[in-house]
Amino acid sequence: MVNRNVILSHVFRARTWVAVLIAMQLVFVIPMASDEAEATTWDTPYIVASGSVLTQMAMAVEGDNVYCVYVQDDRGIYSVVMRWYNGSAWSSMLRVSPGTSTDANFPDIAVSDGIAHITYVDQTDRDADVMYRSYNGSYLTQILQVSSAMGGDDAQDPDIAADGKSVHIVWEELTATDRDINYRSIVDGRMGNIITVSTDVDDDFQHDPAVAADHGKAHVVWTDLKTGNSNILYRKWNGASWETEVDLIGSSDRMTQGTPDVDAEGDDVYVVYQHYTSATTIVLNMKVFKSGGWGTPTTVPSPAGNKYNPRLGVEAGHVALVYRSTSTVSSAVFQHYNGASWSRAEVLETGSSSHIYVPTGVDLLDGRAHVTILDQGSTSRVHRYYVGDVDEEDPSAEVGEISPYWMALDRISLAWSASDDYGLDSVTVQYRYSEDKETWDRWTVVRTIDDVSGTDAFGTVSFSALDGEGFYEFKAWAKDISGKSEAPTVEPEAEAAFDQTPPTASLLINDGDEYATDSHVQLNLSYADEMTDQNGSSGRSEYTVEVSNDGIGWTEITAPGNKHAWDLTSGEGAKRVHLRVTDAAGLVSATIIASIIVDLTDPNMTLEINGGDEWTDSRDVTLSMSYEEAVGVAGMRVSNEAIGGDEPWENPVETMSWALPEGDGLVTIYYQVMDNAGRTSEVHSTSIGLDTVAPTGSIIMGGGDTFTTERMVTLTLTYEDATSGVSKVRFMDEAVGGDEPWDNPVETKEWDLGE
Repeated sequence: MVNRNVILSHVFRARTWVAVLIAMQLVFVIPMASDEAEATTWDTPYIVASGSVLTQMAMAVEGDNVYCVYVQDDRGIYSVVMRWYNGSAWSSMLRVSPGTSTDANFPDIAVSDGIAHITYVDQTDRDADVMYRSYNGSYLTQILQVSSAMGGDDAQDPDIAADGKSVHIVWEELTATDRDINYRSIVDGRMGNIITVSTDVDDDFQHDPAVAADHGKAHVVWTDLKTGNSNILYRKWNGASWETEVDLIGSSDRMTQGTPDVDAEGDDVYVVYQHYTSATTIVLNMKVFKSGGWGTPTTVPSPAGNKYNPRLGVEAGHVALVYRSTSTVSSAVFQHYNGASWSRAEVLETGSSSHIYVPTGVDLLDGRAHVTILDQGSTSRVHRYYVGDVDEEDPSAEVGEISPYWMALDRISLAWSASDDYGLDSVTVQYRYSEDKETWDRWTVVRTIDDVSGTDAFGTVSFSALDGEGFYEFKAWAKDISGKSEAPTVEPEAEAAFDQTPPTASLLINDGDEYATDSHVQLNLSYADEMTDQNGSSGRSEYTVEVSNDGIGWTEITAPGNKHAWDLTSGEGAKRVHLRVTDAAGLVSATIIASIIVDLTDPNMTLEINGGDEWTDSRDVTLSMSYEEAVGVAGMRVSNEAIGGDEPWENPVETMSWALPEGDGLVTIYYQVMDNAGRTSEVHSTSIGLDTVAPTGSIIMGGGDTFTTERMVTLTLTYEDATSGVSKVRFMDEAVGGDEPWDNPVETKEWDLGE
């Protein structure tokens, strides 16, 4: 940034200086203002020097250091002296030019990396030359002669800029017939060649040079008369060569322009100058090089009256401008440009017939405007230093909403944004942690971003959840280049939860039944996650519940509750249902599998009485059971009466003893079977005849004769049984013993009586 602070060179070019020393008063002051100062609210001005013979002051600012150089008459010798403020106190006066027979004037100063670089004009001999020396806080370096005026030529009105270790000096070189703008660089104390940066047509005049430097480039402006009128020309040193000069006014404007000043910030260049809109009206114009091209000149909206000798300082796209205005005699006026519009004009000192105020320098640093003004009083001269805060508002920053709220990875990217009316300096992102969302740790810095600039900025910060599972809240606060900070707050701006433990789940089919009699079942679902459930009150508790019959194709349950209707795969047999649950952090539970056996077919059972006999002569019989059932038999029941449905079930057996009801005849037994799935067969029955009364019969031999002469006789047989009828008969000549064979019953039978 340039430190262009040369006082009205054309006013002080006369070399007839008053050699009478009038006692000077030096007032030691501390030019510091509170960070809470309102914009354009100035501290009480500080008197750097006062006395009857004081001229030409220049100022430069770096950090807390303020450097002032000016000319004073010391026993008839005009010398350049320096004082500086180091952040806590002013130094004593340090003589820069030799205090012998030297006449020195036109001082200017620039500061970079803690080194103050000073230039001035030495008029000891018949030639006026530009000189240079620097001060590192401990001592002044050797004086170097920058210009090479000879034979009565003069060098005057130097301007200096510093950029790191590079120093750039421009001055006006005068000959009897010409005035040119010369340039010379000094790098690490070594001077480069003298370059004439202005070009002539017919030995036309160039004067009022100013220089700015930043990022290895130098920018020079001056007033040039070679086009037939007074225009502002610009030329740039791009770090390797000088580019073609540019006429900032253009040939169409035939009015007069003059006394330019320049400052640069990166590749952006700001130029202000006087502009005669008529023969009697002088305004101030500003022209800016930005985004690769020069903009249109704009008029500074200042009060009525002519304006002279503008000086500017630039920072973060803001411009601080001071100038002399004749709206009320000769007043010192300050204005601030925020990159979009100008502030109202502020009169720092109102002139009068006995006090003419001339601004001699301005700088803009960390949102604070530094101004020096020369009070050319009728009896005494005073150099005053002013400082005020042009930064109007505190900056602000915030962390954007984090989505999704739940994070399973321990690293996320936090998006932040910040804004300030002046210029941002840094953004700090903080977080705090809670294990239970009830008790929170203290706020801890995630990262401070120090390379923030401009009025609006945004970016991201990587965050690692090193505190482990739990809840995290985030906020950001900004600091601007003027040192203002966002008001602290404990309220978070974003929140997230870190979960690394998958949820748990359980599944039952039909309340845990082993069997089902239908493919349409009810699932009993339960799932839990310690982290998710803990935050349920915030409304962020979310699960994704999915069910599958095969573990491949999954169906999401859109309204998961504790119970859910579900269709198993078709057919009978063992079936499986798979359940998995995803929590809000994306963690998936272990797959839970529940099984059930589907039985769609009623069971079957057969029952035989006494092995299938049709008749029995005893009420005590044996029942034989056989079953047809894929899923197993759970129970069976047998009754001598029709089964109505509430008879008790017994454990299934293969055989059992059974008592038939009393009374001969056909007896029916009823039976039913139930399988393990709870399905029941129809009620079946089987019957057997019960015959407890022996049959009767009669034999008539030989037609009833008492005697026969034949050994072969005819037996006439009769049989009788009231219940089951006669099935077999057997005959013997002797008493039946029990093992004789049975024959089918007949009505007659031939019988051999034997010998």
